[in-house]
Amino acid sequence: MSAELAVAAPAQSLHPPFATQAIGEGRFFATMSAVMLAVVLVGFAPTFYLRPLHDLGPMPIHVHIHGAVLTGWFALLPVQAFLASAGSVQLHRRLGMFGLALGVVVLVTSPFATLIAISSLSATYGLDSALPFTAIGVAGSPIDTVIGYIATRSLAHFAYVSAFTAFLTGAVLFRRRPDVHKRLMILASLAMIGPAFTRMSTWPVFGGAEDFRFGIVGLTLLLFAMVVYDYLSARRVHRVTLWGGMLCVLSILGARIVGGTAFGEALVRAIA
Repeated sequence: MSAELAVAAPAQSLHPPFATQAIGEGRFFATMSAVMLAVVLVGFAPTFYLRPLHDLGPMPIHVHIHGAVLTGWFALLPVQAFLASAGSVQLHRRLGMFGLALGVVVLVTSPFATLIAISSLSATYGLDSALPFTAIGVAGSPIDTVIGYIATRSLAHFAYVSAFTAFLTGAVLFRRRPDVHKRLMILASLAMIGPAFTRMSTWPVFGGAEDFRFGIVGLTLLLFAMVVYDYLSARRVHRVTLWGGMLCVLSILGARIVGGTAFGEALVRAIA
């Protein structure tokens, strides 16, 4: 080969685009989406989906709406993933517009539900009284005051919504990059799944106390599954998986920790 042809020939990249490397990518993300839907259905079954069977009393209408919207989001995710995997691109894109609208509703109902919960708990118990149950914080220490519990839970919920917003925005902007788009959609959903894992900690088999660490551990395990898939399919971890996963965990963990500080408590007192 002449020197001219050698220069003109494009060099073969040691790291070709991720989308050309991934093996079984469609099946993996469809499975991840189905697993997240299962976690939501199981985690919220006693307090939401099967609430009449547990004699928990009526639930405010805004909680019904919030739960229905999030259920719709997690139910649509595997449908979209399966459509993309099956090559039904046009239908996937049409449903994507509905999914975007549903995501916007999530952004509206989630903070609203959190603010109402802050107001309701504050009015019911008072900001300095003891809770009638014990919650376990991220460091393993009990949170047994209303203000500590409200601050820890509320700031974490705001972190969920913030991370969801960031990932959903990125997914829309990178919708023409399937490898990026899929991972950002999964990350957006993972950002909202912590409460479903946390609800499981209240089951008698796990001790019955609300343990925030369940949410962190569950989220981390699902993120680890993405890391393992990336490495096994492409021998490297996708940058979106790596940095997005770190952002997701650190933002939620940070909010939990700040909620247990004087600053977090002061912030909730100002909101309440």
